Parts: sequence; C-alpha cells; structure tokens
Amino acid sequence: MSDRIKLDTESNPSKIIGYLWDKRSDTLEVKGEEIARSEDQVTKRGILSSLSSLYDPLGLISQTLVRGKEIYPDAWDENKSWNATVSDDIAVRWSKWTSNLCNVKVPRSIPQGVNNITGVHLHLFGDASKTVCSTVAIAVIEHSTGVFKGMLTSMSTILKQNTTIPRLELISGHMAANMAKNINTALQCWPIKSITIWMDSMMGLYWICNPGKPWKVFVSNRVRATKITNDLNINWKYCPSNMNLADLGSRGASLNKMETGQWFEVPDWLLDKDEWPSQPKLKSSTSVCEESSPTKQAVLLAVKREPDELENTLEKYTYWKTVRITAWALRFLNNCHAKTMQGKDIMPLTTEEINREEVHWVRKVQADVSRDSRLDHGGR
Repeated sequence: MSDRIKLDTESNPSKIIGYLWDKRSDTLEVKGEEIARSEDQVTKRGILSSLSSLYDPLGLISQTLVRGKEIYPDAWDENKSWNATVSDDIAVRWSKWTSNLCNVKVPRSIPQGVNNITGVHLHLFGDASKTVCSTVAIAVIEHSTGVFKGMLTSMSTILKQNTTIPRLELISGHMAANMAKNINTALQCWPIKSITIWMDSMMGLYWICNPGKPWKVFVSNRVRATKITNDLNINWKYCPSNMNLADLGSRGASLNKMETGQWFEVPDWLLDKDEWPSQPKLKSSTSVCEESSPTKQAVLLAVKREPDELENTLEKYTYWKTVRITAWALRFLNNCHAKTMQGKDIMPLTTEEINREEVHWVRKVQADVSRDSRLDHGGR
C-alpha cells in the first residue's frame, strides 16, 4: 500500500473533473491565471473561448465566473463580427475582470473515511440581485473524529433583467430546493438527517410557506415546483443578508475576496443552533398582495321562466285539440297572404297539415326539456 501511495504522489498533481488535484495537500486547484494572460485584443471569439476554458462543474468559483459571463451578452449586442475588437467599455470591463483572476486552491470539504460519517446536515443558501440568482450548498458532517463543515457545490445563473427582485429571490429558493433534491439523490449512502434552506427574502419565504393561496401564474408555478420536494422535509428559514453565504454569488466577488472570506471556510454559526438567526413571523405585505391572483366568485342566478305558448294552450285544451288549433291557425295565416280567392284553402285539414304541426310541438317539447336540463347542471 505504501508503494502505491508513493507512486500516486510522484504523479502529482492529477486532473480530475476539470480541476487539478494536489494529492500532497489534498486540494483542488482552479486555474484562473491563464485567462488573465489572454491576448491583447478583446473580441467576442476570445471572450467566449476564455469563458469556456474555465470548467467548474462543482461551482467552486461560480460567483466570480458569473460576472465574466455577464460581459459576453453585452458584447454580442454590439452586432460586431467574431474577430472584431469590442467597444472600449466592454474591453475595460473584461480587462478588469480578468485582472482579478488567479489560481485558487480549495481544501477538502469532506473528511476522509466516509464510512465513519454518523450524520449529515445540509444547509443551502439562496439569494438574488438584479440579474443573478445564486445558491450554495454547505454540509455539516458528524464524523467519528469530530464535526466538519465545508462547501459541496454552488450555482449562479443570469436571468432576465425585467424580472423583479422578489421574483428572483423566489427563483433562488426554487434553485436551492432543486439542488437539495439532486444532492440527496447523489449521496444516498450518506445519513442525511436534516435539510435547511436559508433566504434573506421575507417575501420569497412567505410565498413558499403559503402554497395554498391563489398567487399569480409566475409565483404559483415556482411555489408548486418547490413543493415537489416535500418528501425531503426541507426547513425554510430566514437569515439576514450579511449572514447569507449566497450573497457573494448573487453580487459577484473576486477570487481574492473569496479566499479571504467565508466562501470556502463556511461560517461557524452553522455548528451551533443557539447562534442561528432568530426567525421573524412571516407576514403579508403590499408587495406580497400584488402577486395575489384575483379571487373568482361564483354567482348563482335564479331565472324565472314565464309559461310558454305550449303550456298556456295545454292548460285549456287537450293535446290533439292543440295540434288541430295550431294547424287551423297556420292555414289562416297562409290564407291571409294569398292574393286571390283561388289561392285560399277552405277545405278540411289534411293529414299532412296535422302531422306537420305534431312534429312542430314534439320539437318544441324537446327543446324546452334540453334547456331545463342545462340549467339544472349549471349551464354545462
């Protein structure tokens, strides 16, 4: 076994899922300096090529990478060719972003000896700015050798600029719920004891915690999609912005700020429940009510139907007498329209006339019965 470890160490570092794994220090390294030394002329092709070269499947530097991704759509909107130099404004923004890139080494977040893990508590943070939604997953691991904490993964996504901040906060909560579901599926061998999602948006939490209320389509769809993860028993909690780890992801941060901050070290207050933020009571507000769907009220109308000609006639005469009376009445109308005496019919009623009026009354009865049936079933 010792020879094998020595052989592996001699091939240090090794590439793994896009990162450099330093087996001596047991760290993953993200190479950012190579982009900082890119060509002098800034073009759309160069920007896209540089962004594509930073492969970060775990989202270790997602909060920095998303700021670079924001530059590319603006460069595309200039409608210049692939190899044409972008405007000075885009070039300055790109140069400023690349100058803050550096190589970052991320320490191991999960202790060795997975079989010795006795419990895992997942904490996910969600936050949003004007154009970016971010979420980050933290694991507090109870191990036979102690309690450890570390970042598992993160994600930052650019969204439409015409979306309101509260709706973006709701999207970040939806992203956090999906991430929790994916982590729970991928790490089924872990004894996950609890899942907590932290947000600094009271409106977003109110929507998520009140799924039964009639919200507008946008909010209703996100809340419904979030509730698909009910089987995970997610605890939704509030935390102020200065304690929200995803705030770095939504607002963007340089790699230097990440290394000196709590992005990789993870805040210590997660280890002690007594230090968790106090939970305010979720209340409705004017902004929350603006996303309420108009209430539909059912109004029942009692329609009073006056007796028709059939009912009035049948009250006075028998059915066959009614048929004959209407047949004589129709003949009278036809005779009134006749211009000559020869065109008028003065003979007794024919079988054809009686049958025609009988069909008329049968159809009349069928129409009345069909109408009454629709009224009894609510107009359907």
